[in-house]
Amino acid sequence: MEEYKTALYMFDEMRQLDAPIDLCTMNIAINFYCLLKRVNFGFAMLGCIFKLGYEPNAVTFTTLVKGLCLNDKVIEAENLFLNLLGHNLSVTDEVMISTLINGLCKGGWTSRACDLLEFLERTSCKPNAYSALMDGYCSQGRIDKVKGIFRSIVEQGLEPNMFTYAILIKGCFKKGKVDEAWCIFHKVSRKGLQHTTVTYNTMLHGLVCAGRFSEGWKLFGDMEAQQVRPDIITYGILVKGLCADGRVAAARDLLHQLPSKGLRPDVRMYTTIIASLHRKGLIEEGKRLLKEMKENGLRRDETLERLIRERDEL
Repeated sequence: MEEYKTALYMFDEMRQLDAPIDLCTMNIAINFYCLLKRVNFGFAMLGCIFKLGYEPNAVTFTTLVKGLCLNDKVIEAENLFLNLLGHNLSVTDEVMISTLINGLCKGGWTSRACDLLEFLERTSCKPNAYSALMDGYCSQGRIDKVKGIFRSIVEQGLEPNMFTYAILIKGCFKKGKVDEAWCIFHKVSRKGLQHTTVTYNTMLHGLVCAGRFSEGWKLFGDMEAQQVRPDIITYGILVKGLCADGRVAAARDLLHQLPSKGLRPDVRMYTTIIASLHRKGLIEEGKRLLKEMKENGLRRDETLERLIRERDEL
């Protein structure tokens, strides 16, 4: 529910009541502090772990690495990792490396991430964090680098996973190469691999952004036929596509079907539909949907409310 502050308040109550607290509980608390961008409190909790006689594990340090990255302290995260590695601690693992590589790439330090991977390959670590590096180069639009890493994976005899293929597909869309993205998507099927929600979502998003929603809608039908379960991201893409296609009523109907599928509509979906209703001049419908959004316990969207006020003044 993303009620991190409430959870931390309960954690403080546990401590005040001298309730038993184990390493798992403290790791969860560190994660919440990091998600609230209060990583300094996360490190204070690390001190508590030592004080209570526990040994921090890979989850503890991976969470702190992630927290530093979320707080735009990527270089500090790298230093923490290298310190752990220098002490030959077993807490460094594949998840931590991927987290750090991902953080470096998103922070604009893709070359540094590449250097780190090359350094690790010369050690006994031998990480498999190529997907995170590919994603970093993809975000920068450097598709040549993405393809180069993909070829390197294949040449090393490693089997690309579905996330790797999804990044390759995303890279094709970034360059406007829709047909090439389709070729890669079909290639996966011919190799006998099972598409996941991730690859379907990547294709759907690319097709919607390319203005080829009709192909995306057919792909969604194939997704259901293959019994790949759509998630909230899938439906968010479909809502965006339907609105862009001028089918706002269909988007609203899809939104209202989500609870029956065990999914909860998010603010972004409501925002997309309400903005589309306003562009069509359907102000009252937009207001009703905004009221419904609030009644469902979703956070208020100030941008939408300002839009409604401006329309009312006109």
